[in-house]
Amino acid sequence: MGLLQPLPLPSQCWEEVSHDLTTVLPLTPKGYNAIVTFVDKLSKRAIFVPATLSIDAKGYADLFYKEIFWHFGLPKALVSDRDPRFTSHFRKSLNQRLGTSLKLSTAHHPQTDGQTERASRAIEDMLRAHVSPFKTTGTNT
Repeated sequence: MGLLQPLPLPSQCWEEVSHDLTTVLPLTPKGYNAIVTFVDKLSKRAIFVPATLSIDAKGYADLFYKEIFWHFGLPKALVSDRDPRFTSHFRKSLNQRLGTSLKLSTAHHPQTDGQTERASRAIEDMLRAHVSPFKTTGTNT
């Protein structure tokens, strides 16, 4: 086996974006139970967007459009694990039409998508510290 090779760094911010979906979180009062994490590969800036476990490819694309494309434009590349939500026919068609490339990593291999996985772990840790299983909505205890 060869040595692990990291992906090359992009030359501009938001030129390459990695993304991940963290699921099976406690249900919020607004009905969210997942978080979509978008990370700029150069600046390491992370954007966390509330979502639901039932999000489909179209809903995911809508979130990407509102949170990334609208603010930063279309990245040249997207880095993702091989979750079926990301590799759907819709996503492949969208990438072809827009002229972007989809860089697939293998799930749980941080050498290719580590910064998004790390950002996802950080938000999970922050949520765990903030939300107690004994805390009820509307109280300060």
